[in-house]
Amino acid sequence: MAGAVGFPVLAFGQVTTGAPRRGQGPPIAATNGYLSSLLPPEQRAELRTINVRLTQLAIQQCSGDVGVANQILFDTLFCEFLLAFAAHDVSPADLLRLSRDFDVVFPWSLAYGNVRTTFNARFFRLPLAVVFPRTVEQVAFWVKFVRDHELSVSIRSGNNCYESFSIDNDIVIDVTFLTLRRSQNGEQFRLDLKAGVVHVAAGVRLGVLYTELAKRGVTMAAGQCSPVCLGGLVGTGGVGFSTRAFGYVCDQLEEVEYVLADGSVVVANARNAHADLFRATKGAGAAGLGVITRLTMRVVPAVTILLYTVTFDLEDAASVLEKWQNLATRAPDALSSVANIGAAASPSDGGAFFINGQFRVDHGTVPAAKDTLARILRTHWLDLLPAPLNRAAIQIEVVTALEAATRLALEAPQPIFNHWKLKSNFVFRRLTAAALQPLVDFLLTHAPSDDQTEAIGALTILLMGGMANRIDPNSAVVPARQGTVTWFHGGALWTEQALEAPSLAFVDELFDVLNPILQSQTAQYGAPDRQLGSQLAPEPDLRYVSAYWSGPRADFVPFLTGVKQRYDPLDVFQFAQSIPLDIPLRTRTPRRRRSR
Repeated sequence: MAGAVGFPVLAFGQVTTGAPRRGQGPPIAATNGYLSSLLPPEQRAELRTINVRLTQLAIQQCSGDVGVANQILFDTLFCEFLLAFAAHDVSPADLLRLSRDFDVVFPWSLAYGNVRTTFNARFFRLPLAVVFPRTVEQVAFWVKFVRDHELSVSIRSGNNCYESFSIDNDIVIDVTFLTLRRSQNGEQFRLDLKAGVVHVAAGVRLGVLYTELAKRGVTMAAGQCSPVCLGGLVGTGGVGFSTRAFGYVCDQLEEVEYVLADGSVVVANARNAHADLFRATKGAGAAGLGVITRLTMRVVPAVTILLYTVTFDLEDAASVLEKWQNLATRAPDALSSVANIGAAASPSDGGAFFINGQFRVDHGTVPAAKDTLARILRTHWLDLLPAPLNRAAIQIEVVTALEAATRLALEAPQPIFNHWKLKSNFVFRRLTAAALQPLVDFLLTHAPSDDQTEAIGALTILLMGGMANRIDPNSAVVPARQGTVTWFHGGALWTEQALEAPSLAFVDELFDVLNPILQSQTAQYGAPDRQLGSQLAPEPDLRYVSAYWSGPRADFVPFLTGVKQRYDPLDVFQFAQSIPLDIPLRTRTPRRRRSR
């Protein structure tokens, strides 16, 4: 049998960070989620006992026979939350039972302030509860619970959603600690080298998974952001440095397990009765089809990686980018490339931008691969530039597959800025220097702030082409396939609420410049944009549906609404930008939602 690896859920990712200093205890271990998971079992039991007692106290303080409720009404809104539960026929006895039997965090629980925090600090959310199922059976329980009590529900894996859709609703089902079904020791992942796959629970974070796979000489063709979890990444498509070599992250999916809206558990792949759900998962699995509990992903050899960087002045960006696009069609799939452009801090600051990427050493020696990489970059790009741009230096660094996959998180740990507004567009044609020049002029003269420690404007352009363009478009629901040249992804990041207005204005102005240049309405679902509309608005706006799932050569919207109707006909998994039951949205009484 093939070797299986994985950790029990409460000891997942016990990867030490270095030798202990003299006089200290053992080094701190990495964790797949919250620090409470690293507590020994007896202390975790104590924590649950405390939270049960806090549930009792909250109920007592808000009961009608209590005279003065210790100002709990004014400080914490606990009584409002209890009333909201009561409106959905959830009694105090139910709340006590839930707090005893499950890992559930209510607003009065010790960890609530931590677990309700959104990735993007622009959004403030106060869910009724954040629940942490440990097993697939517990996921099924919570799905039935929210359905039976007509509560709205969000599904959260890594909490990395730019628009905080994963914490928008009454109940948040967080799969951080979910284990594989029928696992012997509570594993969150299991590697099958013989089959060339890894079975992964939906809440496993990439950095931890990469670290453990590297010990067996393999890796996954996924993203570079270590805190991202696999369920959300596959369910939104997934792009990164491996996209040209292997396709989108969702293209690596072999099988998926779901808990559906009726509480049943199904396994979907390309060959069984749920092939439609399997296909929809690859690019829309996070869009309200069910709760992804397990993904089976292909693994690839963990080969040596060459990281390269070429730096230019921002004022030269238009001519540099025009020729750089040659690589989309002429470079081998093993090469990835991304342009990173920041808005100038002030009109007097010319600024710089750089293009970097990776080159897989799939065969031959590292010195030979370095020569090949330099030749490709010069022949198909740099030599075509005017002097002195054609003499730009190429910096090449040799790293392991693990270092390449986690370097971004190590060099720029998030959040540097905790307020975000990002938008994206796939581009299906080559852009000339003349077309790009207005963008460069804008970035040279506009920024959300003169102080780049407080706010920055940024634009990344990912080179497409390669395997992602050649894969059968009907195998998934990603509309950017054949003919896709680049992916533009940009906006603003800032540190505090006072900078929100100028930062949002910068993003709007940036895309006012970009839209006539890009001439594309196709966005990436993994970089959601609330400005594309919401089905929950007083006047539903469904522009987001065609933006995420249609393009010049493909329209997956009818297919996805059909899948939604089959697997979630009551729209249990409904949020602002989930797949609607039909287009246009039929008239129906919306589920009652609390205003916050």
